[in-house]
Amino acid sequence: MQKRTSLLNILSLLVIGFIVLLIFAGSLISGQIEEAVSDTERALENRAEIVASRLEDTFKQTRERVEIIALNPVIQARNPQTITECFAEIMELSPSYEALFVLDTDGSPVAGAPVGYGFDFLVRNYDLYELVDECKILLADNEYGEDNYVFASAAQSLSDNESEGRLVIALTNLKHIAQATLLGNAGDKISLWVGSNEMILSNPGVALQKEPVPGIIAVLSRIATRKTPAYLQGTASVPKPEWVVTVSRPYDTFLLNNMKARFSNYHFYVLLFLPVVLIFVAIILVINQSRHVLKDLASKDSLTGLYNRRFFQNALQTEIAEHKDRSVSLLMIDVDDFKHFNDTYGHQMGDRILKGIAAVLLSNIRSTDIAARYGGEEFTVVLPGIKPDDALTVAQRIRQAVMKDCNNTVSIGVSSFPEYANTAEELIQGADKAMYKAKRLSKNRVEGAWNLN
Repeated sequence: MQKRTSLLNILSLLVIGFIVLLIFAGSLISGQIEEAVSDTERALENRAEIVASRLEDTFKQTRERVEIIALNPVIQARNPQTITECFAEIMELSPSYEALFVLDTDGSPVAGAPVGYGFDFLVRNYDLYELVDECKILLADNEYGEDNYVFASAAQSLSDNESEGRLVIALTNLKHIAQATLLGNAGDKISLWVGSNEMILSNPGVALQKEPVPGIIAVLSRIATRKTPAYLQGTASVPKPEWVVTVSRPYDTFLLNNMKARFSNYHFYVLLFLPVVLIFVAIILVINQSRHVLKDLASKDSLTGLYNRRFFQNALQTEIAEHKDRSVSLLMIDVDDFKHFNDTYGHQMGDRILKGIAAVLLSNIRSTDIAARYGGEEFTVVLPGIKPDDALTVAQRIRQAVMKDCNNTVSIGVSSFPEYANTAEELIQGADKAMYKAKRLSKNRVEGAWNLN
C-alpha cells in the first residue's frame, strides 16, 4: 500500500510538472508576443513619421517646381499649342507629373498636357484657385477615363504688366511619389488619409503568398493581446496640409516574421528549457527520496522506528560473512511481565513502553550498531567488533537505563561470535537461551551464553 502511494505521488508530481511547464511556456510565449507587438508598433510609428517627413519634402519640392514653371514666359503665350508643347517637354523630363494645364484669368482652360486629359472635370468640380494657398489631393479623370487621386498644386504667373496672370496647375501622380519616397517597403501597407478618404500609396503585402500561422502561436497571441487586431499600425501627420500617414502590417504577417525570429533565438530556448531541467531535477530528487522512504518502510518497524526482524537477520548474516576475523556480539532483550502490563494498562500503554525502550537502545549504542525489534516485546542489538566482556557491559548499561527511564525491567541474553558461536544461527540461539535463563532466574538481569552449561 505504501509503495503504491509513493508511486502515485511520483506520477502526480510528473503531471503537475508537465502542467507547470505548459503554463510557463504559455506565459513565456505570450510575453514574447506582447513584447514583439509593442516593438513592432513603435517601429511602425517611426516608419510612419519617416514617410510623413519624406512626403512633406516631396510635396514641397513639387510645389516649388510649379512656381518655377509659372515663371516661364510661354505661359502667357496666345497660342495654346505653344503652351501644350512646352508642358509635354516638361513632362518628358519629369515623369512624376500626370498633367499640367493653365487657366486664364477668367478661369477658363487655356491649354494643357496630355491632350484629352479631363481638365474640364476639374474646373467644374473644384475651386482650383485655392491650390495657390494650399495643396490638395483631388479625384481626377485620367486619359483612360478611370478615377484616380492626384496631388494638385498651383502657382500664379505674372502678366506682361506685372499683374496677376494665368494660373498654372500641376497634377502629380501619387503612385510615382510613393515609389520615389517609400524605398525599401517590404510588406507594409502605407496609406495617406485626407479626412476620411484613404489613398493607398503602397501595399506590396497583397501580392505576397500568405503562409499559415502555426496554431499554437495564433492561440497564444489571442491570449496575449486579448483581442487580435487585423493590423498593427503606426500613424504620423503631414503638417501642411493636415494629412495623416498610416503604416499598417497584417497581424498574421507580424506573427510569422517577428515570432519566427524570436522563437529561433537561443535565449528563448534557454528560458523555456530551464524549468524543464529544474522539474526533472526535482522529480529525480523526489524519486530518490521515495526510494529511501520505501527502503525504510521495508526495513523499519512502524511502531518503534527500529529495524525489523528481516533486516536484522540479513545484517547479522552479512556482518559475520564479511568479517570472520573479528568478534560480533549479540544482545537478545525481552521486556519483563509485558503481557501482564498490557492486560492491566492496555495496549496503548504497552506501545508507549516499547517506544521508550527503543529510544533507550538507540541512545546507548554506537551508530555502527544495529538495534532491531525481533518480535512482540523482544529486541536485538548487534554489536560489531565487540568482545563478550564489553558486550556484557553494554547490556548492563541498557538494563539500568530501562529501569531509570521507562520504569520497567528487561532480561538480556548475550552471546558472541566466534567465541561462543560458529554461525549466525548459533549466535541467535545462544543469546536467546541466555535471555530465557535470565528470566527464569530472577528477571531484570543479564546472562551470557558462556553460563549456559
